[in-house]
Amino acid sequence: MSENESPTYAELARERQREWAEAQTLAAKGLAELDERLRKMPDVASAPAVGSEWTNRDVRCRCLGSVFRMRKWVTVNGVRHRAEVECLNCKTIGTWDWATSQWLT
Repeated sequence: MSENESPTYAELARERQREWAEAQTLAAKGLAELDERLRKMPDVASAPAVGSEWTNRDVRCRCLGSVFRMRKWVTVNGVRHRAEVECLNCKTIGTWDWATSQWLT
């Protein structure tokens, strides 16, 4: 093709296909990196299922109980930062903040 000739439809289609494939490769890499980062977050790594009983060596109730029932997750910007739990020792319901490792209530 000379300088004055316009590219054909087939040539343009191949170019767009190549660009699309490159963009998809970059997007997949970005999602894989995000997935890896999310898996390392404490709120994901230590996440109990709703309704399950769980314990964590770093989480204690005021009564010093360490076994809780997971009641619900509170999601902030798509990330589970807080969990509402019930202490199975004293039946207190509280909200645990995974980001600060503190009770909010």
